[in-house]
Amino acid sequence: MFADETLWADAGILVLQKEILDPINIAAAAAARERGLRICLNAAPARPLPGELVSLVDIIVVNAIEAEVYSGVAVEDLASAGRAADALAQTYPAAIVTAGGHGLATAAQDGAAFCLPAKNVELVSTHGAGDVFVGTLCAALAGGDDLRAACETANARAAEHVVKPTGQ
Repeated sequence: MFADETLWADAGILVLQKEILDPINIAAAAAARERGLRICLNAAPARPLPGELVSLVDIIVVNAIEAEVYSGVAVEDLASAGRAADALAQTYPAAIVTAGGHGLATAAQDGAAFCLPAKNVELVSTHGAGDVFVGTLCAALAGGDDLRAACETANARAAEHVVKPTGQ
């Protein structure tokens, strides 16, 4: 299914999400891994993650609800988001927990960890904010940014998105 090399010609990172069936995500991740690409899983909606998929993921991105499901840590602020990210980094090379109006926390198996507060904006709608965050994050990573710089850019773009009326 993913053997066509033209599919991968300009790929810098593979983004997966849980609305796609696990066998397809696993096949795509295995093909990406064979080509040396990083794999980012936006683990939404929260559903069980098969071990074969978990073993292929480089970066997991979850919101507060998903973080609690996958890590067992309730996310209520940046400190608890950091604890959830730390717990997830026991399994994944890097974990990002987005905590809505609080900001985000990141932890990695190499010991790197940081929190970024949310931008102070007047909220219109959070619809699509996670997609904007993940898309911007992965585009920045594919462009050569390190994880912190990519998170800073993604955090800013998500903040811009939530202040626009839905549909813009």
